[in-house]
Amino acid sequence: MSRHSDRTRRPERAGPCPAVGVGVVVLNDEAVLLVKRARGEKAGEWSIPGGHLEWGEPLEAAARRELAEETGIRLDALGGLVDVVDLIRHGADGAVAVHYVLVDFWVRVSGEQARAARAMSDAAALRWQPLTRLADIPMWEATRMVIAKAARLAGVPEKER
Repeated sequence: MSRHSDRTRRPERAGPCPAVGVGVVVLNDEAVLLVKRARGEKAGEWSIPGGHLEWGEPLEAAARRELAEETGIRLDALGGLVDVVDLIRHGADGAVAVHYVLVDFWVRVSGEQARAARAMSDAAALRWQPLTRLADIPMWEATRMVIAKAARLAGVPEKER
């Protein structure tokens, strides 16, 4: 049983359901924190810190937990919601093979928190990437758009993103 369970049973479903993932766009000055996925659907790809929502876990708590597990950054609060994005991939037969609903948040961290960030658990590597050089990093286009939206929401001046 999940550590976040309220001891209720999951509802019965007639068919498969999308998995829910959470992510955090972490900003420090004019840079964004990226992690290279160590495993899972996007192994080897650069992305924002994040992972699966556990049964009975509130979304923001899941985002803060995943951030701490992957980077060591522990936060009491997030800046806010950025976007909700679907990741749907089809198999060779045309049927849906993967379906995630990704809920992404943003936060600004201090220089001290930024310097303390380390690649942990599901992260093979970690880097602070200047927002103005985001195009230099290969990543899923939806992630790039979420980062740009988060920078706007966080008030990063346009010339710095």
